[in-house]
Amino acid sequence: MIFNMTSRIRRCYRLPLLVWCCLSQYLIAPLCPAQTHETRSLEFTLLGWEGATPEFTFKTGGSTEKIRAPEFARSRVVKYTGPADLVFTLDKTPPTKDPVTTSVTLPANSKRVTIITVKTAANKYGMMAFPDDASDYPAGHARVQNLTAETLAINYNLHTTAPLEPGKALIIPAEKERVIIKAARRVDGEWKLASEAVLGLKPGQRQGVILARSNASLFKVTYYDGTTKALDDIQVFAIPPWPAEGAPDPQDVSKDLKFTPVDDPVLKPE
Repeated sequence: MIFNMTSRIRRCYRLPLLVWCCLSQYLIAPLCPAQTHETRSLEFTLLGWEGATPEFTFKTGGSTEKIRAPEFARSRVVKYTGPADLVFTLDKTPPTKDPVTTSVTLPANSKRVTIITVKTAANKYGMMAFPDDASDYPAGHARVQNLTAETLAINYNLHTTAPLEPGKALIIPAEKERVIIKAARRVDGEWKLASEAVLGLKPGQRQGVILARSNASLFKVTYYDGTTKALDDIQVFAIPPWPAEGAPDPQDVSKDLKFTPVDDPVLKPE
């Protein structure tokens, strides 16, 4: 499945695994990041994976601010100045208990950063930050980020196949104003199609894409008899566009999605 705020979307699937594990060691590592004395000056947004978060409190430039991560949508843009290790405190922690905090190490040499939040337990969240600078990939391209725990074979535009390791990204050019993505994973020594998606991409546009697993209803289909089924092994999620300057937090968008079927040859990577 592909979710895109401005274009077409494709189908999705999930495996019944712990959500935060499904976002790979690339997410797990920042749960207990090594402390650094470096500083950062950048913009960031939060995106809630499988659910919105409560309000977090954090410090930037000597002041204290609050922010929440909407479900499958970007938060408002924060102009951040401070330590590379950004610490969030759960805003509604009972005063009789120790504050609940989570931290994430912000990447160096980036002006824009997207932070994915995942609930790992009651009142506990894992976070992962990755660069989201427009200069990292040119217009007319999609940047595909692998947030699973395994190396995937990515066939794009029906003619090129490349490996994509956990936590790494692949830049894919659009052809005829679209990007076709097919992801395969190795099962019992053989490559099996795990997901396929078509993303409309007009000239001048660029698009960030996440490959991950999820239990969210966003990636499921409910049939006429009431049964629910997931269609793909790995989800393809198109990250919403960077918010406009001064835009408020959006509403959660999972109720407004539409799906378009795609009839393409099955990927069989060598």
